[in-house]
Amino acid sequence: GPAGLSAEDLHVLDLTQQRPRWHRVVVQGPGPGPRYGHVMALVGQRFLLTIGGNDGKRPLADVWALDTAAKPYEWRKLEPEGEGPPPCMYATASARSDGLLLLCGGRDTNSVPLSSAYGLAKHRDGRWEWAIAPGVSPSPRYQHAAVFVNARLHVSGGALGGGRMVEDSSSVAVLDTAAGVWCDTKSVVTTPRTGRYSADAAGGEASGELTRRCRHAAAAVGDMIFIYGGLRG
Repeated sequence: GPAGLSAEDLHVLDLTQQRPRWHRVVVQGPGPGPRYGHVMALVGQRFLLTIGGNDGKRPLADVWALDTAAKPYEWRKLEPEGEGPPPCMYATASARSDGLLLLCGGRDTNSVPLSSAYGLAKHRDGRWEWAIAPGVSPSPRYQHAAVFVNARLHVSGGALGGGRMVEDSSSVAVLDTAAGVWCDTKSVVTTPRTGRYSADAAGGEASGELTRRCRHAAAAVGDMIFIYGGLRG
């Protein structure tokens, strides 16, 4: 099993050479500290943000930023305005092309899965601000995956705890950030889904098996989303 938290080192994979190489990034001053179950995303093609996770004692809600355009590199703890997410781990962080970051789901200090989504934006005057995303999520979840395709955040899979997975029509959810609504494979969601639906609703071959999983990875390429690995429900 795990032998403890990894060091808080930051590494980068350099793909500019013929043979890709890993390098340790030199960062001055204190940083987020050792943790697991956190998220990291590049916002505005400039700011590397690390949020939440667990330091081995409890879930966290802190936000740290590293400006990749300013050297020497250093982490800066942010104090965003607005109502932010509770301490949580196993959430997802996805950056929209215009720089808006969406933190979705996760597991709180009581090991309860979360259905909330929060947007984090940087204003022109340098202020960072949290805002609760509109709409009703079809299901709470953690250890899921989430990627943007244009203005739509596509969330797949996830766990509910106790060995249970998010199932059927709720296993794939889409937050349309332009319209401010959540959708699942049925329709626009106005109340949390509590029933079970046919796995055929998700569409495509073996769709139920593909989406009923957790701890997987997802990436968007153009209008396509690739899903790889994970634990099956």
